[in-house]
Amino acid sequence: MAERVTDDGYLDQSVAVAEIESLFGEQFVYDNDGSQRIDKGVLKKFEALTKETVVWERRDLRWRLKEPGDAPGRMQR
Repeated sequence: MAERVTDDGYLDQSVAVAEIESLFGEQFVYDNDGSQRIDKGVLKKFEALTKETVVWERRDLRWRLKEPGDAPGRMQR
């Protein structure tokens, strides 16, 4: 995931879920009321790797590289 965001500048959650499930198995994703999500352990490791370089765009459900004008913290609106 970290490499994908670095290479492409962003990563949609839906793409990440599909790729994780395809490459590593369904044990790394789960269903949350009909919406596929990434295992919390995977997300924790991803955040540790990208804490200073990547932000989460809640509205678009994607991660992207941090930009100079971003608000403090991981979550962007």
